[in-house]
Amino acid sequence: MLSLKIDIDIKVPKVKAADLINEIADEVKKDHSRRIDKGEGINGTLKSLKASTIAKKQSDGMLKPSTPLYATGKMSKLKDYKRATDKDLTAIVGVRESRQDIATYHQEGTSGYKITPKNATHLSFVTENGVQIRKSVNHPGVPKREWFGLTKEMESKADKMTEKFSLIKKISNDVI
Repeated sequence: MLSLKIDIDIKVPKVKAADLINEIADEVKKDHSRRIDKGEGINGTLKSLKASTIAKKQSDGMLKPSTPLYATGKMSKLKDYKRATDKDLTAIVGVRESRQDIATYHQEGTSGYKITPKNATHLSFVTENGVQIRKSVNHPGVPKREWFGLTKEMESKADKMTEKFSLIKKISNDVI
């Protein structure tokens, strides 16, 4: 499952720590949504879509046909699988169950594969050259698009969020 575990070892009262961890989890979800809406992955802009993919998404009436990983908006919304509590300081956010396979294909990429019709004798699809009808097609595979995870900016933001809660005191050997 594509999910992120937010589990921070900080020395604060547990109720404050749970609130902080959940606040960080919420920021991770906001950062993820913002990036996907803009066609960005964890390391910058995602690989562009092929013209045939954009044409298909346009013909299907998708919201942002030229934006990678944004057809219906479902990939931009992470789910809370677990919220931190004062008894368990772990929050987990991830991709919805119904999108796990698709999410993994895009995160890791796939090798080429053959597509054949399941409930018909032919496939019908739209390309930049119009509607195509075939008995089967060889798909070149899905390129790797690292879209899921923490960006350096989000890691830095989480570090700054935890600084205000740190109660670790410097130990000194100075004699007064």
